[in-house]
Amino acid sequence: MRMNSSTIKKVLVTSAGCGPAVSVIKELKRQKDFPLHIYSSDIDETAPGLHLSDKYFLSPPMLEENYFVEFMYSLCKKNKIDFILPSLDKEILILSDEFNKSIIEKSGAKLLCNPHDISIRCIDKIESIQHCVNNEILVPGTHSGLIKEDGRTIHESVDWMPIIIKPRMGSGAKENIIIRNKIEKKQAVLNKGFFYQEFIDGKEYTIDILCDTNAQFLAALPRERMLVKSGQTVKGRVCKTSRLIKYAKNIASLFELTGVSCLQCIEKNNKLYFIELNPRYGTGISLAVGAGINMPLLHIKMAMGISPTKKELEYKDKLIMTRHWEERFIYA
Repeated sequence: MRMNSSTIKKVLVTSAGCGPAVSVIKELKRQKDFPLHIYSSDIDETAPGLHLSDKYFLSPPMLEENYFVEFMYSLCKKNKIDFILPSLDKEILILSDEFNKSIIEKSGAKLLCNPHDISIRCIDKIESIQHCVNNEILVPGTHSGLIKEDGRTIHESVDWMPIIIKPRMGSGAKENIIIRNKIEKKQAVLNKGFFYQEFIDGKEYTIDILCDTNAQFLAALPRERMLVKSGQTVKGRVCKTSRLIKYAKNIASLFELTGVSCLQCIEKNNKLYFIELNPRYGTGISLAVGAGINMPLLHIKMAMGISPTKKELEYKDKLIMTRHWEERFIYA
């Protein structure tokens, strides 16, 4: 049922140039169940999400943390923002910090993301892997030592092949490097802040997870990553299997997740390997919405104290999403 226009809520989606933000903005604008006014922010005036929202703002760099937090507070207070949906890992770590969060929420806006300690446990890949190991969740073979200086090489004792090198903190797979033979292994030069794992070549899944404000699991939508470019899903298919849903529920409980998160895992030889857990929306969230479960909208409703109905948590299986380029023309 559509609510009266006097109940319109203002939602700020940050880092509007990234894939997850664009997807969230599009889905919140597309829905007709609930009256929302979508604001967005980004450092780049040509960021596509800015021009999909109702109103946008140019933000300062996150490197200037104090200024960035002050900017967010002022933006939210002046425009009477109700909810903030951060889109990038680095942004989540800044905004969810208890001190920063307390400043921003004095504006009257509510920050919709996991608590700071939970966010760190997810975003820091070494921490998330160790948390899985401690709880008997299968992970790829992982070299325990973080690279502490540039120019290091892969340890001779490592006999995995292929090997994947990735940053401890990072998203989108842009900096990942795959080593496929002994020659590449000898030539590989590792940089500070990176680590390496056994590369698991199998069927890749992303699982969108929805939990309530008390970290109670509500739903999981597994989707096969049929085609991935730069770490983002271009083609995907809903795979509604009890095994994947149960797996996601277990991970959600172990990490005490709230709101929306996306889990990545790989299936090989009938085993599921934990790859990473993002305490935020994934770029492929549009497939979840298309299948019937509008997680961005339910996220906002729950923040208002409105629990999802059983029907709102249902979705269609085997739906395929395929993406294409779409242009926006602006004067900047």
